[in-house]
Amino acid sequence: MSPAEPHAACSQPTPPARGWPGSVAALTALLLGLGALYFATAPGTVDGDGIGYLRLSNRHGLVPGHLAYLPLLRLLGRFVPHGALLELVPVFRTVSIGAALVALWLFWATARRLYPARAALFATALLGSCHAFARSAAEIEVYSLATACAVATLWALVRC
Repeated sequence: MSPAEPHAACSQPTPPARGWPGSVAALTALLLGLGALYFATAPGTVDGDGIGYLRLSNRHGLVPGHLAYLPLLRLLGRFVPHGALLELVPVFRTVSIGAALVALWLFWATARRLYPARAALFATALLGSCHAFARSAAEIEVYSLATACAVATLWALVRC
């Protein structure tokens, strides 16, 4: 088969995911719980990078390495009423936490294609409770958005 031809697995219909009936409900509960945990354990202060993002969200121009993240923050800053820039911290933190939850959902969907549903849920819970993952979710930083993009790439590879 030449590189231009699709892989044989891509032309096959997707098999149904293996699992138990409550797997989606369990995933939903897990994601809601982790999201609440990320909000509850978010740092009380904004770190240096977060302060930088807050400042840059109020200015124009591109910043190398953050070509999509800063425009997203600027868009939110434009439509969310605020006085001081620090009032945007919860909004920007929600972007990071939301991206982390999307990454976890995509990770679970990828794992479901390869393993039984209980194993996929357990692996998702392990990743979501990992300190580095949880910390990046609660920060005003690009890491959780980058993680979501990386996991989306993996999800696309496994789906095809």
